[in-house]
Amino acid sequence: MKLILTLEPYAKQVDPDKVLKDLELLGLKAVLDSLSREGEIVINIENLDNIYEVAKYVRNIEYICHIIELKSVIKINNTNNIIDLIVEEFDKILRTVPEKGRFKILCKRVDKKFPLTSVELCKIVGRRLEELGHVVDIHLPDMYLYVEIRRGIILLGWSPREVYHKVREVVPLHVVKNVVPIVLEPITLYEYMDLLQLARALGIELRIINFRGNASKMVEDACRKLRIDFPVNVKIVNLDNYDEGIDALIVLSQYSSRGDSYLREICKQLLLRNRRIGLVLGNEVEDVPVELREKAICEIRLGPMTGQPMRSTVAIAYAMGIIFNMFTIREIV
Repeated sequence: MKLILTLEPYAKQVDPDKVLKDLELLGLKAVLDSLSREGEIVINIENLDNIYEVAKYVRNIEYICHIIELKSVIKINNTNNIIDLIVEEFDKILRTVPEKGRFKILCKRVDKKFPLTSVELCKIVGRRLEELGHVVDIHLPDMYLYVEIRRGIILLGWSPREVYHKVREVVPLHVVKNVVPIVLEPITLYEYMDLLQLARALGIELRIINFRGNASKMVEDACRKLRIDFPVNVKIVNLDNYDEGIDALIVLSQYSSRGDSYLREICKQLLLRNRRIGLVLGNEVEDVPVELREKAICEIRLGPMTGQPMRSTVAIAYAMGIIFNMFTIREIV
């Protein structure tokens, strides 16, 4: 069995011999293939011929990202009808592999001079395969059909969805969407920049209370500095609508008496009932004012008693870590 193993971004420079040694330690006899390139190792497995069995071993190596069974290599020349050949090979794969379900085409265009873009090729080949009776599903396929276009050759392969991807520990999106940080209008540009980056990284909705009337301009300035568009998950709100759609407000403040354990307890109760939580914080120099505290169900102090406040971005990340840690699951992503 011939496999394509793609490497995680941090491991693209890994020596192929190391990959072979790590596989050998796991009990796999593998030989390096000349098709290997930077960030992508092609190997011949000598003692197994089932991709599911191989994956049980390979998934013990963290730096390996994707696993694909290489089915054929097409040589490109001026007389080849490339699309016809790709469709013919994929039709053969779809009719012979164990899975008979829905598929998605993945294309890696290493040779940028190839006349079709990756998206164009996927659309054309997918349409042709549908005409042959196969079913495309780009959102939740049962398998992937893999095309890699290099100079002079095209690699074609396949992989079941649960083999191609890693099973990773993640936070369910419904939990993420039910926790909303609400920050009193920051003063400095770097605070806005940190907040925007955190909101983008976690995929959370972030609300900024327009306390002084300058929030929109500061967010725009921060976006320009970061060279990003205005994030759709960042909302500028006022004192009369900052808690819209929120079921329970929790103030995060260094002056509160309750700590991390109470935050964990109250958030678990609320999230298990699918309630939406608003975490209310001050900015880099001002704590949460009294008028905002009055609407909260409780106040929480984060971390040890040092007498020093956390920056808003740090407090959000700290609180989210406590909350999300209760709900992590393992998913194919």
